[in-house]
Amino acid sequence: MVAGGLRLHGSWSSTGGQTDKSATDMAAIGRRWEEEGFDYVPYGDTTFRDCYVCLGAIAASTTRVALGTYVTNPATRSPLVTAQAIASVDEISGGRAFLGIGMGNSANAINGMPRATPETLRGALRIINSAFRRAREHEPWPDGIEIDEGVNAFEWIKRRVPILVAARAAKGQRIAAEMADGLMLRAGDVPHERLATVIQRVLNWRAEGPRAGDPFEIQILDSAFIGDPEKGRRYLGSPTATRARAMNPDEPGLDPALREQILEYQRRYEFGLHGSSLTKSNIELLYELEIADYMFDRFAFIGDEKAMVARFEELETMGVTATHAPEPWREGAGAVARYRERHPLDPAAEPTPLRPQPHLL
Repeated sequence: MVAGGLRLHGSWSSTGGQTDKSATDMAAIGRRWEEEGFDYVPYGDTTFRDCYVCLGAIAASTTRVALGTYVTNPATRSPLVTAQAIASVDEISGGRAFLGIGMGNSANAINGMPRATPETLRGALRIINSAFRRAREHEPWPDGIEIDEGVNAFEWIKRRVPILVAARAAKGQRIAAEMADGLMLRAGDVPHERLATVIQRVLNWRAEGPRAGDPFEIQILDSAFIGDPEKGRRYLGSPTATRARAMNPDEPGLDPALREQILEYQRRYEFGLHGSSLTKSNIELLYELEIADYMFDRFAFIGDEKAMVARFEELETMGVTATHAPEPWREGAGAVARYRERHPLDPAAEPTPLRPQPHLL
């Protein structure tokens, strides 16, 4: 179900959010998304059920979709423990796992911990890849991956799990380009008018770095809705609220009055309701502080089918390889079908790390 290079994530906001779903629910949703033609099933590592337990349940109930963390971090989980957990999910799924990792946000705040530094993230990627190095006996191994022979190597590994770095700032994006298999960007973390420039900068770093020539993913974690704007706000309230919580209030050029409103929102944000679409306290707080219009304009896309197709085409032109399916899926499926008619998959296209490839599991 790949179209013109763009693959599709399912969106949790249409299901009531991850906070409100059990591991059993996750398995059923993952199976449904696979049947509907989605390509990725991501799962967050924050206030929800344990991400690896849920991913294991999804892996056991599906056969095709790629699945992974969305995202974890090296501060709240040890890199070796993370490597062991995602490799176990990969084994259960038959080689369909990926690891989304960044410097942390909500999980760190909930645990009273600072975000990881770029240096810590670099070190974590080196440790995780080193733990996977026995995969060199079973599959081609990119030359540019840094290995520490002093790190314990898992004897049972047959596949190096692809790593995607989530980063909104240049230091993290450079780590993705130099050390990982892809970059995750949330729509709105970079103002849309600057997105193409940022992506090109990352691709240039990739081309100049130690892993030049290796396949590379660019994933835009989008919130999109087809239909009435007010209904769209109801659907996309949860992801918009969570992204507003993670916004940098010291972003250059931000209006000082807006900065104070954002800081107040982040102080009053209820982490127990993080990612919930059913309990709307955080969403209502956006309206109370009069920043809802700004946040929906920045972090959500609401339009008709024609506009959604144009957005897909624009993202693909920028070099994006994956994004979220629009909601609600009944209306969104039409936009996806129209896009895929106009941009069919090129069978000769260069594979990305997450496209199905032969392996020895």
